[in-house]
Amino acid sequence: MQNEPCGLLYQPPPTKLLAALPLERSEWDNLLGEIAAYSAIITGYHLGEESATLAFCQQALAHLSEQNLLVRAEVAYAQSLAYHSCGDIVAATQSTRQAAALAQAAGNTSSTIFYLCRMAYYLLVRGKLCEVVQVAERAVLLGTTLVGLSDAIVCWARYSE
Repeated sequence: MQNEPCGLLYQPPPTKLLAALPLERSEWDNLLGEIAAYSAIITGYHLGEESATLAFCQQALAHLSEQNLLVRAEVAYAQSLAYHSCGDIVAATQSTRQAAALAQAAGNTSSTIFYLCRMAYYLLVRGKLCEVVQVAERAVLLGTTLVGLSDAIVCWARYSE
């Protein structure tokens, strides 16, 4: 992890510190994955540094448990930000599609809608207008409650329509 862009990559704590914590190894490993995932979001969203973001994503995926779907969704979203930064809108779209699928599998409707709206944006940039409408309609449908009220985040999807 030497000479990484902006020197932000997370270095794990010494083994002595790990032994002192009352967490099982798998819990500790998953926690390291979550730290790397949120570092990826920060570098991708606020700094726009694609290489550092992708390195954090790689670290996160190496540590996160398979069951941690929502944080894996965050990692996929961070990857989309990195791909967007370097101009690869197709890869950004695919990563955001993956983020939406993971968030939906985790049962997090608001995150799913957010990722769908971001995916609609990427599709719009690519000129895929029919797909934009389909994705936006899916987001609106997901965000509509049983009594017909909309989740607050649905306004993004309605804007995309």
